[in-house]
Amino acid sequence: MTFKDALELKSQLGKDHITQDEMTMRVFVTPADHDDFTRYVTDYRTSRFTDETSKQYSLNGQFKVHGLWTDGANVLFKDLSK
Repeated sequence: MTFKDALELKSQLGKDHITQDEMTMRVFVTPADHDDFTRYVTDYRTSRFTDETSKQYSLNGQFKVHGLWTDGANVLFKDLSK
């Protein structure tokens, strides 16, 4: 989806996503491509990201919406675009 479409979906979902086991994940627009997303998540662990940051990582201009959680070393994610 386009960045604009992903932002619209995020606005519908809200800034946080609660998983079924009650973990709170932050909702972000992320790159859709697997390799781009992997690079994004690797850097996400140690950086402060905004939705705009995903544009720097998406080589094909396609995006998804993910819930992300990190403890600084590990990152858990859930695709919320489906």
